[in-house]
Amino acid sequence: MFRVIFFIVSMFFSSVAITQPNDYPFGLTEGMSKDELKKALIGYEELNEFVTTATSVPKPVSLFDSYVFQSTKETGLCRAFGMTKFTSSNRDLEEDYKVLKESLTKKYGKSKTLDKSEPYTDDIPLIMAVSSEIRRKAQHWSLRDVPGIQEIILEVFAENIVEGYVSVEYVFSNAESCLEIINAEATKGL
Repeated sequence: MFRVIFFIVSMFFSSVAITQPNDYPFGLTEGMSKDELKKALIGYEELNEFVTTATSVPKPVSLFDSYVFQSTKETGLCRAFGMTKFTSSNRDLEEDYKVLKESLTKKYGKSKTLDKSEPYTDDIPLIMAVSSEIRRKAQHWSLRDVPGIQEIILEVFAENIVEGYVSVEYVFSNAESCLEIINAEATKGL
């Protein structure tokens, strides 16, 4: 009987722990309103009705140079991205990716590799291969057991053939309804 009570109590506390604002990515929570985001973020800039950028967050990640957020009036915050500085160094890009992957794995567990490459791409620098779309370097965490967070995607992107960055995307549980609202708005003129 004691084990059952202990298990139930430990499950309660483990699920409550992640719902505290400081345990969510960047110290932000799923469903935050734009007003709450505006108060919490540094360097807040609204790009459009649904996308906001910032230079810092309540719990910054030292590797990230900028942050992007997707939200709607109805759902609040539904996706959050952290992005490293642009670099022309493949070595720096690989190192940032490795550090972020290790940290995310330590916190969220095993991920699925989403890498894609053509057989001849081994000798092509990562930034050039990604920009040419002959290589993809990414990891995916599916988080059904983490309240509020549906998935995480770590991926290398290239701005052009000489500059790239690493992005971590957090997809919150309300992302599907958020995307429906955004798509409805985008296509309302049809």
